[in-house]
Amino acid sequence: MTNKQILKKAIEKAIENGWNIIGKKFEIDNENGFVVNWWVDKEQTQPRQTWIETIIFSHDFAKAFWGEKDYRTETVGELDARRNHNKLCWEYHLQKMVLTKEPLRYLEKFL
Repeated sequence: MTNKQILKKAIEKAIENGWNIIGKKFEIDNENGFVVNWWVDKEQTQPRQTWIETIIFSHDFAKAFWGEKDYRTETVGELDARRNHNKLCWEYHLQKMVLTKEPLRYLEKFL
């Protein structure tokens, strides 16, 4: 999958799970370094622009994308579960994604 496809599907998944911070109509602009253009309503002629990092590293996006279940119920490794016993799924995965060199590839694993 291309980065643009990953981002589009990740945003769609988060919106399906209740994330609606700006609006449901959007497009991804590769030429400006992955800017997401949002339209809040039908009357709006100029979109609001948001950088990709602002979206994928936000807590609200992560909560909708990964969910708010206790991380222990999602893991199979006992050591990993003990280290992350007080985290919710979105907190654990957001932390992992921030540390990776290719955050969109991390997101892709959950689409």
